[in-house]
Amino acid sequence: MNRIQLNIRQRPRFRLRHLLHAGVGGSLLLLSAASCQDAAWDDHYGADDGTATASLMEELSSRSEFSDFAALLRQTGGDSILGYNQTFTVFAPTNEALAGIAASGNPLTEVVKNHVARYLYGPSQLVDTAYLRIKMLNGKYQELTRSGQRMSFAGIEVPDEPLLATNGIIYPLSTRAGYYDNLWELLVHGAGRYDSLYNYITQFNDTTTSTSLIEVGENSRGQKLYFHNSWMKKYGSIHLEDSLYTAFLPTNMGWKTAYNSIRPYFRTFGSLVEDKTPQSSFNYRRSYETGTAVSDSLQNSHTRETIARDLLFRRRPDFLAPLGDTLMTTSGDTYHHPAYLVEGLTPQTASNGHYYAVDQLPHKPADLFLKEIKVEAEKAAGREFLYSTLTNRSAAEGNLRDEVSNMNFLEVVNTSTNNLTPPQVVFNLPNVLAAKYNIYAVFVPAQAFDTLAVGYRQPETIICQRDTVINRIQYHAGDEAVIQYPYYDADSTKVCFYLSYVHEEPNASGYNMYRDNKIEKDPDTGEYFITKGYEVTKFLVARNFQFPYANYTGSAFSDKDAQTVTTKLCVATNLTNADKQRMGYIMRIDYLILEPVIDE
Repeated sequence: MNRIQLNIRQRPRFRLRHLLHAGVGGSLLLLSAASCQDAAWDDHYGADDGTATASLMEELSSRSEFSDFAALLRQTGGDSILGYNQTFTVFAPTNEALAGIAASGNPLTEVVKNHVARYLYGPSQLVDTAYLRIKMLNGKYQELTRSGQRMSFAGIEVPDEPLLATNGIIYPLSTRAGYYDNLWELLVHGAGRYDSLYNYITQFNDTTTSTSLIEVGENSRGQKLYFHNSWMKKYGSIHLEDSLYTAFLPTNMGWKTAYNSIRPYFRTFGSLVEDKTPQSSFNYRRSYETGTAVSDSLQNSHTRETIARDLLFRRRPDFLAPLGDTLMTTSGDTYHHPAYLVEGLTPQTASNGHYYAVDQLPHKPADLFLKEIKVEAEKAAGREFLYSTLTNRSAAEGNLRDEVSNMNFLEVVNTSTNNLTPPQVVFNLPNVLAAKYNIYAVFVPAQAFDTLAVGYRQPETIICQRDTVINRIQYHAGDEAVIQYPYYDADSTKVCFYLSYVHEEPNASGYNMYRDNKIEKDPDTGEYFITKGYEVTKFLVARNFQFPYANYTGSAFSDKDAQTVTTKLCVATNLTNADKQRMGYIMRIDYLILEPVIDE
């Protein structure tokens, strides 16, 4: 942006053409010859070689069409602002434009300063762009746009002939430029409409001595204090005029509706009462409080945070045709096929963006909070193991490389062949909600990292050299025989799972966190879980599994120690003595996944 500041102590005499084509750097470049662009401008605006001798205030006062605006300037002290030591561009509303102006409000801020900008703005600022946001004296931004050789301010077309003064220029406006609250001011001034959202955000208000844009006072030491809000710092500075957002603002009704629909998903438990889990065991024996003030507080906090987390998008995204058919909120969450968000809604204008006032948030649970949970087995955080050694493996170049998630997996090697001490690994399942899930576990073969590893052997056709029995079939010399190899081999293993979580009811020993019975068969087919030595294997561990309590630890603001991860899945080998003759103990785990089941 080319901005010009004039430091004028005396009234100079400016030529219109020179003023409108002022250069960058704070001084005017007296152009000895007009460029083609100058000529085009002069032809359009009818500029001549006249000079200006009146200041902005004098020029406005001398013209009857601006008498109301000039009176408003004097009434509010705006006439002193338009002094001779600075340069301004004034977009002056005519008397007709000011007709019916309300006596209430703040005319200095909402009218006078809303039409005056420091520095000079004209066609030279719109040579390389058709759009410019310019800062007005009230701190708000207005749009200066160009279409062909026509220039508009705040959507109002600028007349053909701007007026020249000694300390700036004047563009007459037939309509008063709109004054809009920014998104934060909408909440501040929205008593009775946005109280719920306002009250939630203001709980994060604080002051800091670190320099910020809004000074709010001094502390006892005389240090300046600045406004600080941790929610705005994380999700969007909606109080700043130079930031652009598109927001969904739930009304009190919208907030209540969202709260009532989301709250059941965050039903949770309270403090740990007792832990009698034996050492070196994953057979959990813990007791947690339920239905207490702690659990109610966590449920309330997580619900409110979820409602407010995904209300903001940066700038003005295209909801109907976004790139890749996805849009990301300022929290980093992604909305797929987001056109539904604005269906039937009309955007409204704020000074720092646009917003949709909604009595019901349109966000779908799958986009907003009820999301897939994926646990990469090679990640060590929250992982425990017994009777085994763990090695993180990288997928080798080969036909399985693209099938291995993140191209890494976990190899679990047994340290015992005793059926009572099988190799086992426990994984944390973080941020599980009180909802239904389909639970899967994915395994890979040795060939995922060693392309020379022995895997599955394809059926083989041979010519029998003598009479023989193959696969219980009698063949004679010279016969063709097809050898079928078993689909499992030394690289296969049989596995089982144990799911642990806080239950609705305590067990016979009085503990409400314990592990369920062994899961060793597919719930749909009834088949044992046997990995394949030649391809990726995905097992359905549980279908439509309902967790009675949320175990949510992903809050950006809640105490990180308020709740630990209590939802866990143990993966272990499940070999019988007969299985040991044809299968091994090694497990190669790629990832676990919990897919939410959404009841439409």
